[in-house]
Amino acid sequence: MAAPANLKIPPQMANMMKKPETAGSIAKTINLNGLIKTVKVLNRSDEDSTISDMMFGANTNITEAQYIMSDADEELLILYEFKEDVDLDSISLHACMTSFDAKDNDDEDEELEYSPPKQIFIYKVDSLNKDFEDALAAKPDLKIVGDRNKLKSKQGQTVKIKKKAKLSVKFGKLDKLMVFIPSNLDDVDKTYISGIKFEGNSSAKTDMSRWNDVKCKS
Repeated sequence: MAAPANLKIPPQMANMMKKPETAGSIAKTINLNGLIKTVKVLNRSDEDSTISDMMFGANTNITEAQYIMSDADEELLILYEFKEDVDLDSISLHACMTSFDAKDNDDEDEELEYSPPKQIFIYKVDSLNKDFEDALAAKPDLKIVGDRNKLKSKQGQTVKIKKKAKLSVKFGKLDKLMVFIPSNLDDVDKTYISGIKFEGNSSAKTDMSRWNDVKCKS
C-alpha cells in the first residue's frame, strides 16, 4: 500500500520498503577514478605536463589540453592506490593530442618530439614503493599494445577485464595498481598519455558480508 503524500517515512522504514535486489544479480559498473586515493608518476616532466599526478588520476573528462609527459626518456611509471578494494571491469587508455605542429611549431621539418604509448604493462601490486627496476623485473598481469586510432578516440583503447577469466580473477579484488609504459609508437624521446579510466565496482557494492551485518542488526 502506498503511503500518503504528506506522510514522512523514517529512513529505516524507507529502506525496508525498497524492492529487494534479485539474488545473483550483477551490480552496475561505475567509474572508479573518483575512488583513487593516491597517484604517483615517475619520470613525469613538470615542464611539459599540463596536469598533476592527482589530476591525471581523477580526470575522466579527457581533453587534448590535459596530459602527462615523460621527462628523461620515453618511460613512464604510474602507481595507483584506491580508497577501498575495487573489482575492475574495464580499463580505458587515452592519448588524444594532435601532432607537434599544433603546439606552435612552424618548422615542418621539425621531428616529432612526443608520442602515444606503444607498450602498456599493468600489474596488481601490494605496495606503491616501486620503481622502474621493479617494473622490469616483474611479470605484467596485463599487456597492451597501443593503437594510435583507438587511443585518440572518444572511448579510448579499452580492455574488457571480465571477458577473460584469468584477468577477471586477477583484477577482481585490489586496491593498488602499477602501469608501466616503456616505449611509444614513434620511438621518440618523450611519451605522453592523456588519461586512464577505470570502471567496475567498489567493495561497498560487492561485499556481501555488509548485507549480513545489516541483517543481524534488524
